[in-house]
Amino acid sequence: MAFRNAAREGDLDRLIQLLDPEAALRCDAAAVELGASDLRGASAVAAFFKGRARGALLAEVGGAPGLVWAPGGHSKVAFIFQVGGGTVRAIDLVADPVHLEELQVEILAT
Repeated sequence: MAFRNAAREGDLDRLIQLLDPEAALRCDAAAVELGASDLRGASAVAAFFKGRARGALLAEVGGAPGLVWAPGGHSKVAFIFQVGGGTVRAIDLVADPVHLEELQVEILAT
């Protein structure tokens, strides 16, 4: 996934290109407790992910392609991407254990 690779490599310019100018990062309460926060705008969202996602794994999240942080093989945070017009419009970070179970996260590759 291009977004994961750009985030891991700290490629801020590439992240901004992949994001819609009005992209949003939306976090549930559990993700906020882990240090995430809601953000708006490609620059802010890109800056949040720059150099991160090293532990993110490719996954199927709720039946769609996404990412998951799963230390020890246990899903802790799902990354749900909303894509349109060739860019990422929103990323939802879901860390609530009940919601994660409902999403049926399946790790695809490491």
